[in-house]
Amino acid sequence: MCPVFMVLPNNEAENFIQEVIHEWGENRAFYMDFHSSFSDFIEQNTFISSLLSGDQKIAPIPIVSPNKNEEYFEIIKDSFSMLDHGIAIRLTIQDFDDAVSVITDILDQTGNLSNQSIDLIIDLGQILLPTDVIKSFASVVNDLLSKVSVFKFRRTIVCGSSFPESLSVRQGKISSILRIEWAVWKEVIKKFPDTEFGDYGADDPKDPTIDHVVTMVPTIRYTHDESWYIVRGTYDRRAPYDYAQFHKLSKILIAQDAIYCGKDFSNGDLRIFECANKTCSVTKCNHGNLSTWVQIAVNHHLTYVALQASSSASS
Repeated sequence: MCPVFMVLPNNEAENFIQEVIHEWGENRAFYMDFHSSFSDFIEQNTFISSLLSGDQKIAPIPIVSPNKNEEYFEIIKDSFSMLDHGIAIRLTIQDFDDAVSVITDILDQTGNLSNQSIDLIIDLGQILLPTDVIKSFASVVNDLLSKVSVFKFRRTIVCGSSFPESLSVRQGKISSILRIEWAVWKEVIKKFPDTEFGDYGADDPKDPTIDHVVTMVPTIRYTHDESWYIVRGTYDRRAPYDYAQFHKLSKILIAQDAIYCGKDFSNGDLRIFECANKTCSVTKCNHGNLSTWVQIAVNHHLTYVALQASSSASS
């Protein structure tokens, strides 16, 4: 498993490095790209130069794409000796028609780096498709993979997200949302079994800058099989920051034996179990807040999908 860390505007390189080491560990490979709101190319170049200078005890895999400027490519090319894990090329749907020429141009700008040191990321972005066209869409992805197979990159990853930007689901009950990106990947690996899976977690890909704290409705997002399961609470204007209803929502989830993976599955699952089986007291509350439950959802999701993708790829 190799995550993508997005650099947001006004993020200093040194702070980013320390955060990566704290959250991910020293010298563990990760992909790195700039969020679309980080539009200042000069600041991007300064950031990447600082990141790749000296022994920083991190192992970034910079993502390059057609929209990067010439100086950015020069920095990458001059830093090859620092890139023990190579680079990644990111293509979006807008690049599909001219994918071969786009990749060729990028390779020309990055110099003599071996294709076996390069990963290809096919980023489908937000996938808004009816279920009856999943196979047709997967065929489009397969056509692209056929075209770019000539480059023989180290690995190829197909990623995307169909998680909605806003949730409109029943309150106090479990609702499900189909993971379309998972269904597309399952079709893709029938023809290209070595293609790896990626997604945006239990979130939409539009804006990682969103402050989940301002979303006042307590919600549990839980990944299982081909769906996300959503257990949504209610918004109380009289007590907008009272998240005690997470106890009730957790009880609803763990009662679903066909969905809940058990308290020993991941740290996130353990925290759901603990929340379901405890109640608040005057001196101690264990229900957390909205940010806490983002962490719980991510922990379960990463654990689940890593096992799920590994099992599907080997079957």
